[in-house]
Amino acid sequence: MKRNYKIPYGITLIEVLVSLALFSIISAVCIKLVANLSSGYNRLQLASKEQRDISETFRVLDGDFNRNNYRKKKDFLENIVVKSNLLIFPNGDRWEVKNQNLVRLSPSNSRNNENIMMSDVKKLELKIWDNNSFIEFKEKIFEDQSTYLGFEMKIYMISALSFKRLIIVKCLP
Repeated sequence: MKRNYKIPYGITLIEVLVSLALFSIISAVCIKLVANLSSGYNRLQLASKEQRDISETFRVLDGDFNRNNYRKKKDFLENIVVKSNLLIFPNGDRWEVKNQNLVRLSPSNSRNNENIMMSDVKKLELKIWDNNSFIEFKEKIFEDQSTYLGFEMKIYMISALSFKRLIIVKCLP
């Protein structure tokens, strides 16, 4: 006697469960990958903003020093104010660390508001060139005949990073 066996068409329950398990594992890996890419992108954006802030801060600071070029050296040194976390130029431009922000106030700004240049700043430091090294700024007039003044500006961040800029000011004798 001949039996007719039918070959079943379709898939079994075990096959369905195995394919769902594989699909869920692949989906979980893809979701984790996308989440990591997103957090990496956010970190990159944050680092990029920080670098733009640093660049903009030093560009504006250079401009403030340049606006004070070609003053008499004695006049420049007598009228610049350098204290802990405070720098006031002879023309009135003011840099200060307030509430962990580096702010700039310019009297030439008609709105007279403070511009926050950088955040998470711990300390602002200015040193002056004297006898082959940078020293703390003192309220004294340097007697040398040079018409150039060298400054070292350091910005210390809360994250233990520091940024330094060397600036040369041309003075009149």
